[in-house]
Amino acid sequence: MKKLLLVVFALAIALIAFAEVRFGERPFIDIFKVPDSAIEKGHIRIKLNEKYSEHTAALTRIDGAVMKFEIKDLDALNKKYGVSKITQVFGD
Repeated sequence: MKKLLLVVFALAIALIAFAEVRFGERPFIDIFKVPDSAIEKGHIRIKLNEKYSEHTAALTRIDGAVMKFEIKDLDALNKKYGVSKITQVFGD
């Protein structure tokens, strides 16, 4: 009985040790097939590449309301669409 438990335990450890972990993979979402009820009006969520992590750590306030990322193209889009608040959803 002890040998069987030992074998099962060893197999479990081996499976955990050699399991392939896949972070960041997401299925394709066709935005045109997403129902209107799933859309949060007035909110835009974006995901930045890791190379921009310093920018999110140093968001800049302008006139106490709007924040800037100091990423030229993103800041231009924020201005174009009248973004009034930027909130970081996840930490580093």
